[in-house]
Amino acid sequence: MSKKTRIAKNTLVPMSFEDLREANVKRQKEVRKQLVEWDPVDWAIAVAAQSGRVCKEAALLRRYRGKSENQANDIKDYYLNRMEWAIACLVIQADLLAANLKIDLASAVAGQFNRQSVNQGNTVLLSSLHGT
Repeated sequence: MSKKTRIAKNTLVPMSFEDLREANVKRQKEVRKQLVEWDPVDWAIAVAAQSGRVCKEAALLRRYRGKSENQANDIKDYYLNRMEWAIACLVIQADLLAANLKIDLASAVAGQFNRQSVNQGNTVLLSSLHGT
């Protein structure tokens, strides 16, 4: 696929963490096959870099404050799109780190979500959303 190819959001289908992992590992092997295998520290640094990008876009999103409504909406839409991209990149890098460590990201996220719910006295658990 050319770097200039764009995929419309509405053409994508819902995916699972498992789908992401399978495609992510396959693509990583194709794209980075000439590189030495990264260790967990390399992947953690990549995750931190993506986190920094999310923070940068969030800070830039503040620019819409104090602007006229039309200016604010244009600026807000622009930076929201950039934040969407940055957050997606963060999740992709986090999955590659988890793959390197042989961590099932779906199970890890669900477990942590449920622990936080319990610690907060909340009854919303991921397993309860699917009737299990």
